[in-house]
Amino acid sequence: MGRPGPDVGGEKTRKGELLAEGRTAEVYAWGADRVLKLYRTGWTYEVAEREARRTKIAHDSGAPAPNVHGVLEDRGRPGILMDRIDGHPMSAAIDLARPEPAGRALAELHALLHTRRVPLLRPQHEELARRIRRAHGLSEAQKAVALARLDEMPRGDALCHGDFHVDNVILTSEGPVVIDWMDATHGHPLADVARSLILIRHAHHHQTDTPRRNAVLHAAARFGQAYLDHYTEQTETDGEIALAWMATNAAARLSEGIIVEQRALATLADLPA
Repeated sequence: MGRPGPDVGGEKTRKGELLAEGRTAEVYAWGADRVLKLYRTGWTYEVAEREARRTKIAHDSGAPAPNVHGVLEDRGRPGILMDRIDGHPMSAAIDLARPEPAGRALAELHALLHTRRVPLLRPQHEELARRIRRAHGLSEAQKAVALARLDEMPRGDALCHGDFHVDNVILTSEGPVVIDWMDATHGHPLADVARSLILIRHAHHHQTDTPRRNAVLHAAARFGQAYLDHYTEQTETDGEIALAWMATNAAARLSEGIIVEQRALATLADLPA
């Protein structure tokens, strides 16, 4: 039996205008109140099914995530039908001269996610271990050290997004909505915070416009500090534990093959030569 085509649910709806696009997918309008996240050629139907399932679990837990309405295939490309979210990414609302309010807002949203319990998602430790084993530029001995460190870190049962940053938060008239749940797990909240801190601190190092790069990096440092301070204050947790998680997350991020970050991540991973 073939996979569902563009007439999912019996509606002969066609994809409309291109609304957004990223490295892995394009997002098209689908009727009045839905979108089709259509993966680029080369991504499998199974990948779309996994993301759809994780997004649905997050939504059903009460987290501010889009609802999912099905997975389909369009001309050989897999896609996910989900609620249309009208708004703009949080990244577009950050004032570089005063980034702290946005950092605190991100912290409050992240703390909200971490109140949800999602036992149906895969364990965070398993996902981090899988990534460390695939890390680029690490020897087998270094991977063994990173895995041993991971095994000593605390576990948890909170909903963890796994890629929580300002481009994955959409600000709408009804409040923020979090998108891109492909990396969601259940685990320790401060491991999730550490991943976000790495994204905040290292996401702009590749910029070549020196004056803007310097301004962005300075704002990112202030944003990240406000985010961490407010998160730990709101949740009554220890920021030092989040910082301890950063080495493990850096080793895991090396699996993503981001060349411009590799040296900084290797340093942060703090593994013996």
